[in-house]
Amino acid sequence: MINLGTSYQSSGQYQRAEQLFQEAVELAGSSGDRHALILAKSKLGVACTMTRQLTRAESLLHESLEMARADGNSQMTAVILNDLGNVLGLRQKYTEALAAFQESNTEARKADNKLLVAQALCNAASTVARAG
Repeated sequence: MINLGTSYQSSGQYQRAEQLFQEAVELAGSSGDRHALILAKSKLGVACTMTRQLTRAESLLHESLEMARADGNSQMTAVILNDLGNVLGLRQKYTEALAAFQESNTEARKADNKLLVAQALCNAASTVARAG
């Protein structure tokens, strides 16, 4: 279901993706699959970002971030922090966004994910430029 939602999101069908991610959150929650729940909540947060439900997106990303941190999952933590930084930037919370990107960079390095390190650094630079 998450892969299908991602496909819809990639093709610009954000509302359908949001529906599928919401279903995935419910299924993962009822099945007790914590990893799937973290992933589904974070994907739903990104989908909410695309539909400009920024408050909901921020909340979902914070929830999934806390779960990923508690599990010690540096890779997932880094991805969620990057997504959260994007939401915070859109909400003009530049200081918080920059902190999220910096922490994403740190976690991505722990996970040895060079592409995510580069993405976090580029997003941090973009945030600094937007903040003026």
